[in-house]
Amino acid sequence: MKRLILPLIVMVLLLAAPLSLLAADTTNEQNVSKETNHPALKERWQNLTPEQQQLYRERFRHFQQLPPEQQEQIRTRLRQYKNLPPEYQERLRHRWERWQHMPPEDRQRMRHRFERFQELTPGQRQQLRKEMQNLRKLPPEERHQRQQELRQQYFNGSNNAGGNRGGFGNGGHGSGGSGSGGGGNGR
Repeated sequence: MKRLILPLIVMVLLLAAPLSLLAADTTNEQNVSKETNHPALKERWQNLTPEQQQLYRERFRHFQQLPPEQQEQIRTRLRQYKNLPPEYQERLRHRWERWQHMPPEDRQRMRHRFERFQELTPGQRQQLRKEMQNLRKLPPEERHQRQQELRQQYFNGSNNAGGNRGGFGNGGHGSGGSGSGGGGNGR
């Protein structure tokens, strides 16, 4: 389950990732651990636009308002993310960028599929992961047909008109909705 949730958590972390950059901001310096007070981070902070700095300040303020256990969970996930191989980090950043550009209805569809995925039994989840890996081997036409069948089988036809956008199985790129969720991506 950790393998499935990690990419989603990393997306959240990418929102919170500027925490370390905030160490260079003297208005927040007392609230950030010593380990983030590094000259390279200060330089990165100074290279941000004022708008970016403001956005990161707001995110940091939001982070500070979270309960301590949530803050620690985010820090833990951030450390896990930093320990991932660079190519896996890049894949997660790419997924996050795609998520950011998705229309709201596609995001909602993916959230729904993720929730439905969580409701599956462990055996069903394992079977779906296996099916998703097999999809990558199929030619595009067959892949699309099999995706439709899997949506019907596992998600009760939750695919609205819109094809693969926002759904699991996105043309073989190995990311996307609740079905793949990075489950077989090196972790």
